[in-house]
Amino acid sequence: IYHENEGLCLNLESANQLNLNFPRKAIYDARIIPAGRGDTVVVYTLARALEQAFLENAEYLELGQRYERAIAAAREGWQSYYPDFSLEIGAAGSDNERLAGQYNYLFDRKFQTNFKVEQTIFSFPTLRAIDIAKKNLAIQKTEWERQRLDLKQTVVTAFLAVLENEEKIAALNETTDRLRKLLEDVKTDVALGLADADEPAPVENRLVNARLELYQTEA
Repeated sequence: IYHENEGLCLNLESANQLNLNFPRKAIYDARIIPAGRGDTVVVYTLARALEQAFLENAEYLELGQRYERAIAAAREGWQSYYPDFSLEIGAAGSDNERLAGQYNYLFDRKFQTNFKVEQTIFSFPTLRAIDIAKKNLAIQKTEWERQRLDLKQTVVTAFLAVLENEEKIAALNETTDRLRKLLEDVKTDVALGLADADEPAPVENRLVNARLELYQTEA
């Protein structure tokens, strides 16, 4: 008569929260069931991960602020070289007295306009400041775009690595379960005299290696 062992499933995450420690042998013999995602766990898509990185990466934000300051400096330099426009509008009334215009020419007309434009034709300090601002703007823009691409590449690489490891962990979990079942079957055959005593050793060795690879992948 062959008596089957009772199955044992351990939730290691809950056990850690309750400060419970299982023996190594119990963990080794048990089937580990991965914990599912809770309702409060934030699940990231690639677009959301990129958005989060752009909003919280300190170096990227600093370069963005430098770029904004460079834009403001370039705009200020150009504004100092723009022409200065002024417009004056006036009105005068003679109170229907024709003779008033003989003593004051302003009373000869009811309305008056004056348009004036002033611009510095050549100012070396202003032109130099504009040139420096343009070059600094180009440098800051290049640095900001390079940092954005580097950050994007880093996030995408990490995100794809997580997806790859999740698939690998699922496959390794299935492999360890199959090897554990195979080891139980072989041990049963040995107990029933249907297999040699040394046959469980290779299966157990493969199970140990699969478990080690699973732990490394999870880490």
